[in-house]
Amino acid sequence: MDKDKIRDNFSKSALTYDQCADVQLEMMEMLLKKIFCRDDYKHILDIGCGTGRLASILSSRFPSAKIVGIDIAPGMIEIASSRIKNENVSFYVEDGESLSFKNKQFDLVVANASFQWMDYKKVFSKIPSFLKKDGAFFFTTFGPATFNNIRRVGLSVNKFPSKIELERCLNKYFNKVKLEEKIIVKEYRDVFSFFSYLKNIGGQNPLEVRNKGLLTKRRLLSRFGEEEGTFKVEWDIYFVETHTLPPD
Repeated sequence: MDKDKIRDNFSKSALTYDQCADVQLEMMEMLLKKIFCRDDYKHILDIGCGTGRLASILSSRFPSAKIVGIDIAPGMIEIASSRIKNENVSFYVEDGESLSFKNKQFDLVVANASFQWMDYKKVFSKIPSFLKKDGAFFFTTFGPATFNNIRRVGLSVNKFPSKIELERCLNKYFNKVKLEEKIIVKEYRDVFSFFSYLKNIGGQNPLEVRNKGLLTKRRLLSRFGEEEGTFKVEWDIYFVETHTLPPD
């Protein structure tokens, strides 16, 4: 992954992200329902915090908790810092793959729709070092059925892990791994509206990795077998809850 491009894209989209990221908002709301039925956490880490929406809600839910949000994009951190004026909440520009916190510092780690921009195996291997005994790790991410219709026509999209791949990796570091899956279908005016949507939430236009001259608007629409009209996209969503392994 091109970290510089990811950082730049998300910083540029910081002002439009909240207005456009409807799928990510829906994922966050479902994730919160699972977190809210748990204990009163005191130290929380939000990996890939974006504009701070999740951290803001967690700070209201757990008012005595110390919350740390990290994101690779300075533009996102700027929005998050301006949004939340709470001495218990702090935000930092950090890469989720290279986190270094004190041992057993957090009793809850969360992440919403961010691991597709990281080497998730590297992140998972680091979390147990700063997650307390009996700590919890809740996150959402995307499964391999996401953007299948985009992939089928030969355009480039992220490679998303399968359920088996995720569970295999998580079981190395955590126990009580619980993974639920849901397919969300969204409609856009056409494929170009969808590409514009991706840009507004910090994603990359799949056409950017190709010679744009090779695909006219008509040719691209024909690849999807559609005329101007409704364009449907599937989002394959995983909701995951894990806990730290007991000491040896």
